Amino acid sequence: MNRSFFSVTGFMNRLRYPYKFTLIGTLLIVPMCISGYLLVSDANEKLQFAVKERQGLEYHRTLLQFNDLLSQRRLMWLAEDQSEFAAIISNTDKELKEKGSKLAIMQTQMRDYLRMPNEWSKIYEQFNGVLKMNTDIHTGLLYVAYSEVMANNGYFMYGIGNASGLKNDSNRGPNELGPVVLEQIPLVLSQLDSLVGLAIYGTEAKEINAEQQVRVHILSGLNNDILAEIGRSVELGATYFADEAGTSNMRMTAKRWASDARTFSEKMKYAFNDDEEFVEVPEGLILEGSQAMMTGYQLYYQAMGLIEDSIKQREISLERGRNLTIALLFVLVGIAVTLFLAVSLSVMRSVKMLQRTSLEIAAGNLNARVKLDTKDELKSVEIAFNESIRYFGELLEQKNEMESKITRQAHYDMLTDLPNRFLFYEKFRSAIARLEAAEPESRSTGIGLLYVDLNGFKPVNDRYGHHVGDGLLREVASRLRQCEPEEDAAARIGGDEFTIIVPNGASEGEAERLADRIAQELQRTFVVDGNAITISGSIGIAIYPRDGNNVDALIQHADKAMYRDKRNRAVGVLND
Repeated sequence: MNRSFFSVTGFMNRLRYPYKFTLIGTLLIVPMCISGYLLVSDANEKLQFAVKERQGLEYHRTLLQFNDLLSQRRLMWLAEDQSEFAAIISNTDKELKEKGSKLAIMQTQMRDYLRMPNEWSKIYEQFNGVLKMNTDIHTGLLYVAYSEVMANNGYFMYGIGNASGLKNDSNRGPNELGPVVLEQIPLVLSQLDSLVGLAIYGTEAKEINAEQQVRVHILSGLNNDILAEIGRSVELGATYFADEAGTSNMRMTAKRWASDARTFSEKMKYAFNDDEEFVEVPEGLILEGSQAMMTGYQLYYQAMGLIEDSIKQREISLERGRNLTIALLFVLVGIAVTLFLAVSLSVMRSVKMLQRTSLEIAAGNLNARVKLDTKDELKSVEIAFNESIRYFGELLEQKNEMESKITRQAHYDMLTDLPNRFLFYEKFRSAIARLEAAEPESRSTGIGLLYVDLNGFKPVNDRYGHHVGDGLLREVASRLRQCEPEEDAAARIGGDEFTIIVPNGASEGEAERLADRIAQELQRTFVVDGNAITISGSIGIAIYPRDGNNVDALIQHADKAMYRDKRNRAVGVLND
């Protein structure tokens, strides 16, 4: 674990800051986007499921309406005088064709949702075949043909109910009422329709066979069982819907339908009792059956309305939730990106400021300072960095002062502050190098060297002490500076011995004039610690390159000239 952590840390340390922030931003924002995408995808999937349910219900309702029209059209064939129903038959056929065309369009639109084969085209083709049948054939055959179309349509309705997904709805209300609307109510309506058809047939034919009697008893028994189950499902499903008025009406309609359908079924069983000979259908029984069917359709539409309202509300809620998720995702990603960019830019700006200031300091600008527009931990870095630079600057200044002091001590006489022998040699060699480097036509005549030795200095030390002697040397150095032709031309190379460099282009006459001036200055009385002291100086002159081609040779030549002057005991200028 620790090894992995340090490996990741090492990897991050090898990345530049832009790449670090890009990697971190990717690892933070991409999972957020993926999570949002999954949430939106889940909402879209649920929304598509709700749309599929609603479209399946619409398709189912239209199929039921088509079956209802088929039932009405089938009964019209049983009338003895169909001329009375010509207008109604024409309108019914027109409605059937309109419903058929609508169902064909719905089948095409919902094919991807429902994922069912195009069974409707076969049913509609079968229906058109029935319409083309010869009206002179036996009405029973027409009745059977219509019944087959209705049966096939009923099977298709059952398939639509399964494909719509309503039975798998996670909401308890639609889940409880789904089977009632999609299967049970259409089944009971179909059975009631068959019973009404048998009643009409018995009324018209004045007879009924044993098979029809058995069928009446079977259908009546099935109705009772299914009606009981419908009642329980309606009572349970109604508790999960918020529409109290709608659920109350649905409960009452379900109870009324159960009562009407059971009463009609019992009367049909009595009228078609297989133990007794059929006489006639009781008066008003067909009307009771039709009324029971109307109540069943009413229950169907009430339950269908509650389910559709529930699904629509769920669609609205899902769509609102999806849109809210998308909006929140955009807001969160926007905030995350904004904060990330702000933090990364802030850090990068601070890092670049530190980098730029460090480069300025490395280039020698110790006055450079970091100025960060932040109040976080980097502010303490700024303070510490600037304080370190200030302290480093002070140390460097002290170091430079120390080096300068050491350098001066190495090149200057500590007593007189004149250049010492070492610096004198360097300066004279540099002067020779410059002279030799010059073009022949622009080269000067030479470089002069004055060698000065004080006369009477030792008695001063013996009489007044070394501190007065040191003071006298400092005064001599001061007068030599006043006479030197350029800065640092005078130097102390021994106890009471001094040299003066006469710059390039010096002639012997110029050197002699400078020597005379120095001699006069040295003859003037010195006052040291209140003591008037008179000394003199012996001066020897040498000219480069006439008297020597290096510094040592020139000093030796000037030294000899200076000693000749001492032997003559005169202050003046002596030369070979």
